[in-house]
Amino acid sequence: MKAPNKTLLACLTAALLTVLASGCASAASRPQFSAHIVAWLTPNYTPRRDDAIAIDLAPTASADDQALTARVGRELPRSGLHAVDHVESARWVLQATAIPLAQPILRSPAGTGNDGTLGEEQSLLLRLNLYSVTEFINGERVPIWSAAYLGAPERYQQHPQALVRLLLKTYGIAFNGNAQIDLAEADAAEVTETAAPAPGAVEPPVEPPVEPPPVAPAESTPLPYPPVEPDADTPAPSEAERPPQV
Repeated sequence: MKAPNKTLLACLTAALLTVLASGCASAASRPQFSAHIVAWLTPNYTPRRDDAIAIDLAPTASADDQALTARVGRELPRSGLHAVDHVESARWVLQATAIPLAQPILRSPAGTGNDGTLGEEQSLLLRLNLYSVTEFINGERVPIWSAAYLGAPERYQQHPQALVRLLLKTYGIAFNGNAQIDLAEADAAEVTETAAPAPGAVEPPVEPPVEPPPVAPAESTPLPYPPVEPDADTPAPSEAERPPQV
């Protein structure tokens, strides 16, 4: 058997290494999205990712709550979680809230130490609370798992689906640190808020068109005096006697 050409083998090895290196570089260069997430789990509870989860929208939910709840509902199946439509057929109930906050900060002029003015810094709290169905129905609204993000509102405005996915990434576990996901993958799942109503939202009933009542024909109003009948013996005026038309 003829020995393989060493030059050809070297070229093939170099080409393979180049392809592998470019693939690794491409994966490493993909933008990553990270945020600090805090999640805690009550002892003696072990929610599984294949457990049935129903989303509940509180009657007092704000517009921000409704938008976040809609995103969470669409993200559940993408994150490998099992969502159901009715609380009665679920094991857990999930609620989402988005709360704008104003945190006090001290603005100090440069070189003046701690002397300065007290101001406010806008931040946003995103929170997911998971409840036992039995306790939820009985009115015991104590979450058995909760995950939260507190940070700049701009991050949520720019990449809302990425933050929702990060929160659900810690589903059912205790976590405190920076969670990270592929930003391009999260943005590819971005959908508009108006694509579907928020889960749990009650749409207003459609009222049937109101037909106007039939209008009765107007009755003639009798004159306060008897009509004047023309005298049959009075001849009609001739053309010469008639007044000129203006």
